[in-house]
Amino acid sequence: MSMTKRLVCLFLLINKWIGISEALNGRNSKFQKISLLSRILNTDNLPELKEGYLKKQEKEIKKELEKKKYTTVLTPVLETYERYRGQLGLSLELQKVTLYYAVDYSNDPIVSQYPKNERPEIYKPQNKFHKLKKPNYYTLVKDFLSLFTQEKQEKTQATYSLKQLDTGLPNGIMLFMDPNACADHVVELNKQDKEARLASTKLNTVFKLFETGLNFFRDRDTVNLVVPFSESLVYATNKGGSNFNGTPLFTTDPPIYVTKRVDSTEENESNATEDKFNSKDKLLVFFTPTEAKEFYKKVRWEKVYKDEKTGKYYRIWSKSPPYRPDVKVTSLEKIYGRVHSSEPFWGYLLEFMPPTVKLEKRTEFMLKESRNLLLVPWYSLKKILRGLSL
Repeated sequence: MSMTKRLVCLFLLINKWIGISEALNGRNSKFQKISLLSRILNTDNLPELKEGYLKKQEKEIKKELEKKKYTTVLTPVLETYERYRGQLGLSLELQKVTLYYAVDYSNDPIVSQYPKNERPEIYKPQNKFHKLKKPNYYTLVKDFLSLFTQEKQEKTQATYSLKQLDTGLPNGIMLFMDPNACADHVVELNKQDKEARLASTKLNTVFKLFETGLNFFRDRDTVNLVVPFSESLVYATNKGGSNFNGTPLFTTDPPIYVTKRVDSTEENESNATEDKFNSKDKLLVFFTPTEAKEFYKKVRWEKVYKDEKTGKYYRIWSKSPPYRPDVKVTSLEKIYGRVHSSEPFWGYLLEFMPPTVKLEKRTEFMLKESRNLLLVPWYSLKKILRGLSL
């Protein structure tokens, strides 16, 4: 190669390097015009490279757009499915619990009448938009226990007149969780010469499925009043403070969880506090503090308690569970509100333990009588005959 060609090549290389460095630094230079010639001369294959790069980028962009499009379409569908899954799961759990109430001989619920000075406001469900939250299975147990944290409020003194208390007070249908208490209520109504007998329904019929509000009126002037067990009310008032309201629910700390997995005890104890909560398992809640304590003792004694009827296993979420757990309280209305707002996953991650009650003989007789469907027309005919005789 001659000296002239070497000098030309060296000149082109120097100009190209200067042009690139100046362009990267974002500065204008007189050398850029000179280096432009070298870049044009040395980039004969640039159009092909550029075309291939653009095609590759186009494919990647199309893939991203398709993903976003599918996500945009599927997101509302998945959110709707999640809402209904949680609400249906909660309704199925509430269906396990039986409520008892008084009816007349025509099988209509007996309504407790209260005087009204003013017409109460018409109930209108409020449809609010709630951004759904996904369950964090690493902190799920901690989040579950936080549901049972009662906010302490300062005590305030207030005076009310009887007229103020009567204003707008709705008529109520008393629904008892304790069948013996409902039987006493029926006996008291009979003493007042009122037609009354025992009837039963399920808790999910009171907490209506997919209802957006928490006031479940038979009509605009009547409300269902769930009466919990007396010990539950006393415990909730003492534990939750005088500001507690609603239907009491209880759990133990550490909580008990339900699973169908047949794990060894050692594996379970090692996973209890280190691994995340299994999405197929459920956390257990109770309707009385006594049942929560007794069931905890049973599970702690056997380490893994198996229910032979259902095939479910009950375990305590702790490596070394204490002998006496802390029994926490919350309200069913609070959990119901969470399920029907931004946290529907509680509907399928909780299991309700139905309360067990030892029936009195009088209550057993009333329940047998309530199952006899022929008594309703007989009582109706008896009522008509009594009216004719008068």
